Amino acid sequence: MLHALVGRVRASRVPMEFKWYRDAQPRWADRKRLLDEIRFVVLDTETTGLDPTRDRILEVAAIGVRGSSIAVSDGLDLRVRQHLTTPGGVAFHEITPGEAAKGVPEEEVAWRLLPFLGGAVLIGHHVAFDVEVLDRLVRRNLGFPLLNRSYDTLALARRVDRQLGNPDGVRPDELGLEALCDRYGVEIEGRHTALGDAFATALLFLKLLARLKERRVRTLGDLIGR
Repeated sequence: MLHALVGRVRASRVPMEFKWYRDAQPRWADRKRLLDEIRFVVLDTETTGLDPTRDRILEVAAIGVRGSSIAVSDGLDLRVRQHLTTPGGVAFHEITPGEAAKGVPEEEVAWRLLPFLGGAVLIGHHVAFDVEVLDRLVRRNLGFPLLNRSYDTLALARRVDRQLGNPDGVRPDELGLEALCDRYGVEIEGRHTALGDAFATALLFLKLLARLKERRVRTLGDLIGR
């Protein structure tokens, strides 16, 4: 009940201009929809740092997934214009300050992102970080919060393999994207690029989802509850 109330409060902040976005979000009745009918969007961001309350997005990539397959034509990959840098960050994401300054303005990113996301359920590895930085981008530029539901591939992996949820039986480095992709036979191309990581996460998501379907996880409600 509290989650539903919070959702209504967040939705009430959306102006009429974006009513289509608010109305696209899954409702209580959608919990009975089969997973193969649901559009998921697997996303990843590269940022100026690791503090979602302060750092900005340098790159965002998102890939549509429906019916147990990746929709190759259903994708978005945007370099975001920023003039902020973090010491050591370039060595990680390889986006130089000069390249970042040539990106798409944040406001345009927000306007392009929302129609792409629509009412999709967002998927990512440690997705809470990506959702928070995207939410802050949308709030800064459009004045209202991101409304999409989300689900973490790490949580999904822990449902598939209970050993991964045992803090005494698994090392932190076994829970990273590379480790889980290796565990489930997913090859990563373009590591530490938003598009490369998003595509690898999408493949991992489909493998994990197939395992859960074998355990009779068939509907949106079975996967993410309310």
